[in-house]
Amino acid sequence: MWRTSTSRPFVAAVVWAGALIACPAFAADDAWCGNQFGFAQTSHLGLAKVEGLGRSYFYGFDFGCHKRPEPCQLKGYLVGGDVVVTSPQRKGDLTCVVFVGRAGESTGWVESKRLKSLPVVATAPADIWLGSWRRDEWAEFSVTRRKGQFFASGNALWVLYGPDGKPSYGPNTGDFSGLLRIQGNRAEVTSEYPGCIVHMARIGPYVLLEDDNNCGGMNVTFRGYYRREPGT
Repeated sequence: MWRTSTSRPFVAAVVWAGALIACPAFAADDAWCGNQFGFAQTSHLGLAKVEGLGRSYFYGFDFGCHKRPEPCQLKGYLVGGDVVVTSPQRKGDLTCVVFVGRAGESTGWVESKRLKSLPVVATAPADIWLGSWRRDEWAEFSVTRRKGQFFASGNALWVLYGPDGKPSYGPNTGDFSGLLRIQGNRAEVTSEYPGCIVHMARIGPYVLLEDDNNCGGMNVTFRGYYRREPGT
């Protein structure tokens, strides 16, 4: 899993996925890596498992590296058995990946030699969508089956934190619910909330969500990667 120190990030910024991670989700040069994992890039993404003993550290470039031309080692790391989503983008012997841990998603560069490619299944039984899924402490959704049909519902928050680490605006709330229309590893919900449409893509153990910015109050979004809650 992703591991860091316990200090709180984003104290004066918008709370987003990875809000409990000491190294921000964009700590490995977002201009080159973090923007590779949106819904529009889904068909180009892969899956891999971290192999080997010891820590597999994330690396950064300009961000956090004092504008050094060579990559520098960051505090966050993965361990053997962690599953990551991979981008086709490479920098030397590094691969751009996203990992979804208990605190949310984290994007960065890791050594390619530590990654073993896994198949991305395009078709699978609809039951793989069932369960409760969480992006971070700010967004979650669940999928249930009723009379042979699948229904999805979700809740999300947006909070702005001040320099003192306390909420200075919000929380703004959002939600969606409706019939889940499944096609292979893709799904879509047209919510009972007017104008709210949520698109989903299943990538290995994760689900990627994208909404149309009509699912709640100002700045509320369900976008991001979700992992299944244990026991669901």
